[in-house]
Amino acid sequence: MPPTKPLDRDAKDTRAASIPTVLLLDTDVRSMAIVEQSLTDGGFAVFRGDEQAHSIERLLQRGVDVIVVDEGLAEKSALLEQLSPLPEPPAVVLLSAFGTVEGAVEAMRRGASHYAAKPIEPEEILLAVRKAARERALAIENRAMRAELDRRSSFGSLVVRDPRMREIFSLLETVSQTRATVLLLGESGTGKSVLARAVHGASPRAKGPFVEVNCGALPDTLLESELFGHAKGAFTGALRDRPGRFEAAHGGTIFLDEIGTASPSLQVRLLRVLQDRLVERVGEQRSRAVDVRVVLATNVNLESEVKSGRFREDLYYRIHVVAVEIPPLRERPTDIPELASTFLARASHSLGRKVTNLSPRALEILLRHRWPGNVRELENAMEHAVAVGGSETIEPEDLPAELRGAKPAEPATANASGAPTLDSIPLGELEQMLAVCERRFLERALAHSGQSRTRAAKLLGLHRATLYQRMHRVGLDPTARP
Repeated sequence: MPPTKPLDRDAKDTRAASIPTVLLLDTDVRSMAIVEQSLTDGGFAVFRGDEQAHSIERLLQRGVDVIVVDEGLAEKSALLEQLSPLPEPPAVVLLSAFGTVEGAVEAMRRGASHYAAKPIEPEEILLAVRKAARERALAIENRAMRAELDRRSSFGSLVVRDPRMREIFSLLETVSQTRATVLLLGESGTGKSVLARAVHGASPRAKGPFVEVNCGALPDTLLESELFGHAKGAFTGALRDRPGRFEAAHGGTIFLDEIGTASPSLQVRLLRVLQDRLVERVGEQRSRAVDVRVVLATNVNLESEVKSGRFREDLYYRIHVVAVEIPPLRERPTDIPELASTFLARASHSLGRKVTNLSPRALEILLRHRWPGNVRELENAMEHAVAVGGSETIEPEDLPAELRGAKPAEPATANASGAPTLDSIPLGELEQMLAVCERRFLERALAHSGQSRTRAAKLLGLHRATLYQRMHRVGLDPTARP
């Protein structure tokens, strides 16, 4: 039999090589020898401990994958209780000389992964440890995948489910670590201002100022003074020197909204700031260096503006470093429940009301609406509902009238296809409610795509095979001809 590695031998080399490590804890020398030989032959790195509690405590810090332990010793040292608080505890295989079904059930309840009876059968213990190691590795991988998915689903204060928005969040999170200019494109109300703040908050400049300027809200002359500042006497009313917003954003981020409305003279000034990081106050010849990160947004087609001569081509390419188009809310319905919940909680807090959830009927109305005002309209709708609602649950009558009148309500028991509506599902049947929502999204995607499965899958960000599986799961025939 090969010599067993001592407990004090560092296990880092074996873990680095992806060899599962196993700790043996048993006072039965014969059983331990059988287990060790079987596991070593099976490709595991095996370490021995003893019944002393301090040895177990040391092992908990070393990162073993599986612990094979005598049931009595585990109970004496409270091993399972010591392991339970750990974020990634090792799997435990309990050995017992009195193996019973009741004992196995109790061992699993207390946190053991597997249960093996003595006398030890080499093949049986090897199979149990392999399964325990595999299950632990899968659990760790799943947790990592869920954490990555959650990370990609959130950015700043926003949480989304739409695949395209997850990709946008991932891109912006990466870009935020640089000083690259970011251009946010999309309809009004899609959340460009919130994303600009999130870029700043995720950047190394997060402790610096965030300065927002709406370029469409001020006349040209006043806007130039606002952005670049002015010298005393530069124009009537300029009674003193005044720094501009670019200087105020030094060391941080400036967000220029509605940049598509900028006048030709303002475009020239912006071009110099982006090229040289220098500003000149109105009425002054002196140049001042500024260290700013520039984020811009527009709801107009800048390419068309360039072709028409209303927007400088050189400025367009200067700001088009990282361009991100934010899809309208009507194209990402999977985000509506999550956003509605976020805005509901926010409005409840700000208005001092205890409103916690949406009724199925209210949610169905939100899913039907086209949202011409996008995310901003949804936020306003939730604030309205909280303000007028009389209970902890938002009902259809609490929503703004323009939402309630969007389409006539469907029958409470079934829609035209015979599928149940949200109204007909008991509140305790959450999975059924989610299936109805998923079916409706799939039906909308198919209708939008002219019943083309390929185009619908692309619209939803799914592989076509995945779309077929989802259709079958919610009762839609994926093989039916349009």
